[in-house]
Amino acid sequence: DEYNDFDILLVDPPRDGLSSTVCGMALEGTFAHVVYVSCGRRALLRDLTMLCSAVGGFDVEDIAVIDLFPGTDAVETLVHLKRRDAR
Repeated sequence: DEYNDFDILLVDPPRDGLSSTVCGMALEGTFAHVVYVSCGRRALLRDLTMLCSAVGGFDVEDIAVIDLFPGTDAVETLVHLKRRDAR
């Protein structure tokens, strides 16, 4: 119930991605949008699969890849997720 008064969840997890607790909070709360900043491609894929495949989950609305470290293979990814159903 403590996560039911917010429309947007902003997450910027470490390279390992979101904990299962945070994924559950995103899915169980009333968030209409999640903004996910990621530096870990594998974790991002895992987390997006969890958030987008769940009943009442999210769809990817927009995505941007930002090259903050030219000359390396490291990139930041910014993903805007929108809840599939209106709550």
